[in-house]
Amino acid sequence: MVSYYLIPCTYLCKHSIELMLKRCLLAKGITEFKGHSVKKLWEKLDEKQLPHYLELSSFIDEVEQIDSNEMALRYGLDNGFKLLPSDLYYDIDKIIANAMFLFNIVDEHIIWKYR
Repeated sequence: MVSYYLIPCTYLCKHSIELMLKRCLLAKGITEFKGHSVKKLWEKLDEKQLPHYLELSSFIDEVEQIDSNEMALRYGLDNGFKLLPSDLYYDIDKIIANAMFLFNIVDEHIIWKYR
């Protein structure tokens, strides 16, 4: 179940967060960024005045912790090329809901602001 549902859904969710943060950076005129770390992109965005900033930062930290090596979700392996632990647990439905909340906040307060 983890391999067939949880990992691909989490990867796609994290990737969509990464792309949205990069879109926000581009909207602000920031073009120097690389990598797949949502935490580093969030920090580069530097929008501490956003509504719910602390909650969103905690969410970004959680997503980053699930895939801190930027490889686990993409390939289902850790840095040593071993399968992910079977005790890996998190609520994918909450991650998806929180990602949608993040998208709504940054769309309203960053994307539209810098248009």
